[in-house]
Amino acid sequence: MNLLSPAFDPAREAALVTGAGNGIGRAIAQALVGEGVRTVFADVSEERVMAAVKASTRPELALPFVGDLATPGAREALLKHAHSALGRVTHFVHSASPPRREADHAMAVSTETWAQMHAVNLEAGFHLSRELARELIAAKTPGSFLLLTSLHAGTPRNLPHYSTA
Repeated sequence: MNLLSPAFDPAREAALVTGAGNGIGRAIAQALVGEGVRTVFADVSEERVMAAVKASTRPELALPFVGDLATPGAREALLKHAHSALGRVTHFVHSASPPRREADHAMAVSTETWAQMHAVNLEAGFHLSRELARELIAAKTPGSFLLLTSLHAGTPRNLPHYSTA
């Protein structure tokens, strides 16, 4: 008996990875294309995302997207890009996060920095997941979602905007 019904077929799968320009998001996106999965590499930095695509073992399967997921318009553009490039997205990884600076401690973090962190880490992950899930449910198609968090959630440092997000 196969636990995956239908069985996982990289040629049939499609993935969307945010934060794919560096760190964990980059490693996951590159691993997916290495396994033969067509993958959108989304990042706020064109330079980083293009370097990640170029360094992939199968760059022909990696599709770049550049946009700031703090804005609803960029989230909508990302979904539109993914659908036109891949069709149905079956796997979603949300690894995007604005940079953290030690100077943004509880007494110094600006309202703008607080809002941007929550917009990218929480709102983008929620809204992208919900839209992708709706499509999979309607099509009765299996998929997977991975929304990354940080050790800051359980052991916060003095970075309240990041720890709460």
